[in-house]
Amino acid sequence: LGTRPTLKMVTREEFLQLKSVVQELRSEMRKLQVDVLQRLAKVEDQLENSLLRAPPEPALKCVQCGSEYKESLNSGDTCRYHSGQYRGYQYECCKKELNGSEPPPGCRKATHHSKHHTDYPYEGYYVYMKEQLASAKEVWLEMDLIDPLLTSCLWSEVGLTQNDSLYIVVGSDKNTPTAILQYTMEQLAQCESYCHVALDKTGSTGWNLKVEIESSNFIATSITISMTSSFSPYHLLTKQLELLYERGTFRPGHVTCLSNPNEFVDYTLPGITVSHDHTHILPESTYEGPQLERVDYSQGRKNDYDCVTDGCLVMLRQYGNTSVSSTRKLANGKWNNLFTAVLSVTNQSSVGVAAREVYGEHLSRDGTTWLRCEQVFLAKEVLLEGGQSQEWLETADFFVEPTSITTWRISLAIQFGDDPPDYNNARKAHLSLPQPLHLRVSFVDRDDRTSSLRLEQGNPPLNIPTRESRQSNFCTNGKPLLFHLFADDITTRDRSDVTIYYDECGMLTFTGCLEGSSCYCSTRLAVSKLLCLGARAKVAKKEEIVLEDMCFENSTASIRGYLVTNLESGMPYAIKVFIKTSTSTSTGYYSLPHDDIGSPTLCVEPQQMLVGDELTVQWALNRVSENDKIALYSLYGESSIKYEYNTKAETSGFVKMKAPDTPGVYELRYYPGWLDSQNTVYRHSRHVAVATFEATAW
Repeated sequence: LGTRPTLKMVTREEFLQLKSVVQELRSEMRKLQVDVLQRLAKVEDQLENSLLRAPPEPALKCVQCGSEYKESLNSGDTCRYHSGQYRGYQYECCKKELNGSEPPPGCRKATHHSKHHTDYPYEGYYVYMKEQLASAKEVWLEMDLIDPLLTSCLWSEVGLTQNDSLYIVVGSDKNTPTAILQYTMEQLAQCESYCHVALDKTGSTGWNLKVEIESSNFIATSITISMTSSFSPYHLLTKQLELLYERGTFRPGHVTCLSNPNEFVDYTLPGITVSHDHTHILPESTYEGPQLERVDYSQGRKNDYDCVTDGCLVMLRQYGNTSVSSTRKLANGKWNNLFTAVLSVTNQSSVGVAAREVYGEHLSRDGTTWLRCEQVFLAKEVLLEGGQSQEWLETADFFVEPTSITTWRISLAIQFGDDPPDYNNARKAHLSLPQPLHLRVSFVDRDDRTSSLRLEQGNPPLNIPTRESRQSNFCTNGKPLLFHLFADDITTRDRSDVTIYYDECGMLTFTGCLEGSSCYCSTRLAVSKLLCLGARAKVAKKEEIVLEDMCFENSTASIRGYLVTNLESGMPYAIKVFIKTSTSTSTGYYSLPHDDIGSPTLCVEPQQMLVGDELTVQWALNRVSENDKIALYSLYGESSIKYEYNTKAETSGFVKMKAPDTPGVYELRYYPGWLDSQNTVYRHSRHVAVATFEATAW
């Protein structure tokens, strides 16, 4: 049994004090409870936030404009970029220049992109394509097509990148890629049917490229590429590459040419294939108006006349012809031509002789009257340190010491009109003064005694182009000049002319030069371009069609070229040239060469042989060079096994080669050396003829 608690009586004051303590404890307990609950709620909130909160959005860098952006804020026009490259001092797209070192704001708007793409061109787009080409693992297909009207090249390649993706690239000139398409192996193995049309993304060249990827059972089987120009839609090249699928990857198969304007034609051969009954008769060249003379009056001048004197001065011509040296404007506003001669003046007396007057005369046009020259200028030859110089003197300063010889340079000014001379004074003298020009110099001393000497001045021939000078200027390869036509302008004493010849690369070339210009305008007469223009002329029913590359003019002269075409066949057969100056016109015709070119051929005998056997390769081509080579490849191979050169540059011949030691089908390709020169616009090496054979083990 336990003990009972002992009850103790308390007073009222003790009770109230105890009650107050209990209330305080209860209050503290409530505060502790609220604090705990708040702490629990805060911990729960923190825990919930840590579980639900996403990581911060990363900043991405745009490959178009180079700026950083966040994808959540990427709208349709946040990116400002340039679609062209920065070349020279400005952007190709908008022609804007740098503002100090800062580039101008982009001229195009789009969404930001953090990875390279092919939706539209941007400045880094071209760098990206070049990197892809430079790092390509394999090249499966190469295509080149030259547009004869644009004289530019479209090229395409199909191959494999380093990460085993298929790329298809197109370029609008020899070195610049324009657009690129890429597909992974998974995309090619899962495609139902692809059909892509890619146009020139710069919008400037007019090239069209169509790429079709055909599939069977959701696996790509072939790629077909067609390229043409909107200016020459009938000039179409189409090739098909077979795709072989094996073990999850693709390999290249046969390449088939489906459409070709003429793959084995040399687009710059100097000739046109026509029928042998070609009988067009061309009109004779015509010339209307005066022509310039090229007489050389400077040769054979006597200049040995005796001095006529009644005093003690004797004059003698020292050296050279009297020449046109400069011009001077007189006080009356008219122009003079100055003729200069060097004279030795001998004083035979024991006293000095001073001149009261020095004057010059020239013979009139009819040869009967001596006319006074407008002015006379004297210069005494002065021997200075480092060489001879001259000092221009007044007439009153003319003095010859006793028993001495003095050298004087004298210039006679002859007025010839109100108009200033052109840049070549001799031309003006040809026009205004009789040739050869007879001059007379006279000295009158203080005693009125006169000494005079007769001189002759003759102009050299005018420096105008002739057939002979153009032959020397242009035909450095030793081939003869084919055509030369000119028209003169007697007011400017200049000549405009046109020359057609074979240049150093063997190309048929048209060169024109307008009067007063030292700049030649040249263009090559590509056969394929002439054929295309001939087809246009046939459709338009115009026998003569303007050759824009052969038309140019200035303020006083013009040159125009026309292609003359047989409207029945559409075959061009001549070039018409028309030259016009202010005083004359000239028309001439050049008959285009009509060589029976034929197609290049390459054949091999035998076509089936044992490995290691000897084979004979024969070729026949219209145009060859010492750098031509015949290369041996495996069928559709990329690397040559061996090759031989056509070292003698023979248009037809043969060479012996040894068949490979490994059985298989092989092909021989003929590569013209001139197509790989720096003058060609082709991107890839081109073979113009091919022959196949098979080597067997037994």
